[in-house]
Amino acid sequence: MNIFKKILTRPEFDDVPPVLVDVGAAGSLRPFWKNARKYSICVAFDADSRETGYIKGETRFFRKLYIFPQVVTVSDESLSYFYVRA
Repeated sequence: MNIFKKILTRPEFDDVPPVLVDVGAAGSLRPFWKNARKYSICVAFDADSRETGYIKGETRFFRKLYIFPQVVTVSDESLSYFYVRA
């Protein structure tokens, strides 16, 4: 039994599952999270929709998945620069 399953199937996590936050979710899911995703809620942010298609396919693997096509910044300014990889 892997350590994630052993810990995250405990009764304490039934009503309060872990929440994984993926800021800059384009590309692919980080390998570390793959073992925990089935027991977790994922909140994913990425404003670049070109590489976020995989996230929708991951829906069935998470307990719940929330996708926000938005930029996350450290300030509450009304204007921020967003750089997109070519």
